[in-house]
Amino acid sequence: GIRVGEWKLLLKTDKNQKEPILYHLTKDLSESTDLAADNPEKVAELKARLEELDSEITQSARPVWSKK
Repeated sequence: GIRVGEWKLLLKTDKNQKEPILYHLTKDLSESTDLAADNPEKVAELKARLEELDSEITQSARPVWSKK
């Protein structure tokens, strides 16, 4: 997931599909109302940023240590 400003996006994995769940934290602190269907542009924006960050982390990651 990712949080940017007052928005929080989670990607729920279900049978190889990632279902977006979007919360507006200023208006819904308890995270009880999923706004993904009503805000597809915000979902796309946050999802793109999440994928960008994931790519950066993957490129910077150290190789997995293995015992020989």
